[in-house]
Amino acid sequence: LDAAHQAVGRGDLATRVPVVSNDEMGRLSERFNEMVDGLRERALIRDAFDRHLNPELVGELISSGGKLESRMLEATVMFTDIAGFTALTEKLSPDETVALLNDYFAVVNEAIHAEGGYINNFIGDAVVAVFNVPTPQADHAARAVRAARAIQAALDARTFAAGLRLPTRIGLNTGTVCAGLIGSAERTGYTVYGDAVNVASRVEALNKEFGTRILATESTVNLAQDEGPFTERGMANLRGRAATVRLFS
Repeated sequence: LDAAHQAVGRGDLATRVPVVSNDEMGRLSERFNEMVDGLRERALIRDAFDRHLNPELVGELISSGGKLESRMLEATVMFTDIAGFTALTEKLSPDETVALLNDYFAVVNEAIHAEGGYINNFIGDAVVAVFNVPTPQADHAARAVRAARAIQAALDARTFAAGLRLPTRIGLNTGTVCAGLIGSAERTGYTVYGDAVNVASRVEALNKEFGTRILATESTVNLAQDEGPFTERGMANLRGRAATVRLFS
């Protein structure tokens, strides 16, 4: 029991104590094994949470008893979308499409995570990421610009299944967002929402009109001057919004 206790203390949750009697020592051994089973289950749950959520967010959820207050803050939002994805995959089976997307998302996620970004959502073949949430980052706009360039460089350097290239459009916008848990009593999710998110989505789509691969709003460029050069593309109307925005590639 003492040796097993030390092994668990070192993180070995595969440890078990043989139950060789039905007296007090046997019952103690059974209880010890039950305790280790519980610890192993908690570790698996924590690992699953870490893979689906930012580890710092998981720690905050646990320490707060599962309650996170919504908060307003400035953040830089990134939208990515594969150009012509439907046509690219029309000859693939559903299983092949899922495998292709998983390989693609691995490339995009690596670049975003390297700059401390948080993957907020997957929408079909699109990725929604945010910087400065949930981890504070004074240079969040610069991080987003670097991540966008890293994504394009990584995609330029490789092909995917069946020799496919996956050209990607990226939109960046900085503004005020609301971050917090949203949903029902039965199911909630941590997300970021607000006009700044909608603008990033609209900006991504404008890459089609400008023939560009990365477009950023003036609010992002103003905070990421050291990540230039940037090329001004002028003012643009965004679908569903009266105000125009100044865009840079």
